[in-house]
Amino acid sequence: MTSIVPDLDTTTFEQLVERARGLIPRYAPGWTDHNLHDPGMTLIDLLAWIVDQQVYRTGFVGDQHLEAFAALLDARPHGPSPARGLLWPRRSLDTEWVVAAGAGVTCATDPDLPFQLETGLHLSPARLTELVVDGGGGGEPVVIAHEGDRPAPFSLVPSGPAGRATLVLRFDRPLVAVPPEPVSIGFVVEPPPGPPSEPSQHRWGPLHLEHRRGDEAWARADVVTDGTAALGRTGVLVVRVPAGDAPASPDPSQLRLVLDADLVPLERRITRVALNVLPVVQQATEVAATFDSRGTGLPDQSVPFDSTDLVDADALEIRVGDEVWQQRSALESAGPDDRVFVRGAGEIVFGNGVNGRVPPREAAIQRGQVTRTRGDRVRVREGLEWNVAALGPDGSAFATNVAPIDGGQGRTDLAVLLAMARRSATERRALLTDDELAVAARLLPGFAVARAEVIDGFHPYVPDRRIDGTRTLVVIPQRRSQDPAMPARPAYLAAVRRLLADRRVLGERLVIAGHVIAAVAVDLTVRADPGMPPEDVRARVTSRLLARFTDVGRDDAIAPWPLGRRVTCEEVASLAVECDGVLAVESCTISRSGEPRGEEPIVLHPDEVAVLGEPDLRLEVVGS
Repeated sequence: MTSIVPDLDTTTFEQLVERARGLIPRYAPGWTDHNLHDPGMTLIDLLAWIVDQQVYRTGFVGDQHLEAFAALLDARPHGPSPARGLLWPRRSLDTEWVVAAGAGVTCATDPDLPFQLETGLHLSPARLTELVVDGGGGGEPVVIAHEGDRPAPFSLVPSGPAGRATLVLRFDRPLVAVPPEPVSIGFVVEPPPGPPSEPSQHRWGPLHLEHRRGDEAWARADVVTDGTAALGRTGVLVVRVPAGDAPASPDPSQLRLVLDADLVPLERRITRVALNVLPVVQQATEVAATFDSRGTGLPDQSVPFDSTDLVDADALEIRVGDEVWQQRSALESAGPDDRVFVRGAGEIVFGNGVNGRVPPREAAIQRGQVTRTRGDRVRVREGLEWNVAALGPDGSAFATNVAPIDGGQGRTDLAVLLAMARRSATERRALLTDDELAVAARLLPGFAVARAEVIDGFHPYVPDRRIDGTRTLVVIPQRRSQDPAMPARPAYLAAVRRLLADRRVLGERLVIAGHVIAAVAVDLTVRADPGMPPEDVRARVTSRLLARFTDVGRDDAIAPWPLGRRVTCEEVASLAVECDGVLAVESCTISRSGEPRGEEPIVLHPDEVAVLGEPDLRLEVVGS
């Protein structure tokens, strides 16, 4: 990579000396001896040396400078990170097992590849028997018989006045014998439309969980870890089963997940649920050890030690004798008595007695426990068998990975860091144009933005006035075609606003808002072609009008109603007459829903969308 830092150190020591020698006749004509033995020339040499050092220091850009510059562009070095995955049980357990975090897990086809359980769990003998889905819209809950760990795909979307949806998992026995203890529930979730969300990006939630045994009252269950990002992606939910008021009983148990629309505003489509899913991480732990090398009592002592594959190298613990020494990025700022060391790629270096203390002669040098990973060199294909040694004989071929295991990262070296910084500098763009703003909203990962449109000079609080310097971005989230049209939830809009705020134009008032639903009513009489069944004509006209008068597209060939476009009888008639089997439109009246019908256009505000519900469409088909 070509450096973008200019080279300031372009004048050599000899050039400085010669330039000063050439100025002597002008400023000191009585000075005639310009040879090296002259004391004045010695002073010129000294001053030239000082200037040369200052120029070098001014133009010097070392690794630490480059890392600092990269950090300004949000590019920071990181050590290797391990690959993570999920192991789904292949069978039920007869008894409860306690498996500690860090327990070894091995792949049957590659037993030398180390994996560990990421969190401690109680593996339950309970069996998941039913799933109960309640959308909160006032309808009856849907009971799904659970066959193994593959129920029929189902959807969770908060609806109704309360804006809640619940999922109840019913088990044939208690999850744990003596609560409170953690158990794991795995979910396979269809990702929302649009770019996928990364773990470090915006996540919804948190989820609200409750548990009960038998006829006990529901009690809050604490979430230990939520690898699903509030059911936004496939992952594991680790839940601590609460202790009840009464002694543990053998009654069936239930776990209830509550989705609040303010915390989880988007639909969640779940295709698989299972108990005892294991979250694993590709790493191996090495116990503390003593180095073969002992203190030499000499300055700048180094001890061979490979730290390139350490998961958390910055937390490396080094002891000299009985004392813990601290890690530094450099020794230049350390004092003579500071117990410090620096970590290189293949060694540990101690001080020289001036910058950092020298390890005493014959002192034992030890390291603490470390964890190593293979980083981005690991990719495990799906469908392999896994053994869990902590389960004894039951652990043989206990689980399988239904998806590939990868996602590890290697250690960031300086070249990669500079490439990240350059990419950040060149790809970061302010949202100058309306198109850039709308595209940025549609590409927000995990938000399932169906439509994003910009209204210049508009503010929803004063819809009848133009306000210069203001832009309103109207965001319409994706929804199912059978769900009624509704504006975006406030929490959804707040999250969009937060993610786009740092890219807005300085000094601009950027408003993130949802659309306003303008419910319209249509009375329409059409004449069918000779021989056409009226029922077929009715179905085609109805389908076309509903596909046009909507906020989210239902048909790829028919665009949904544009923001702020007024509704006219002429446009309604043109939509109907384009349907096969329609000979002519005999009459058409329109109005906002609940108002008297007429032929006058319906004028909409710039952020309104005309939506036609089937009860508001009165369609009569007459024969020729």
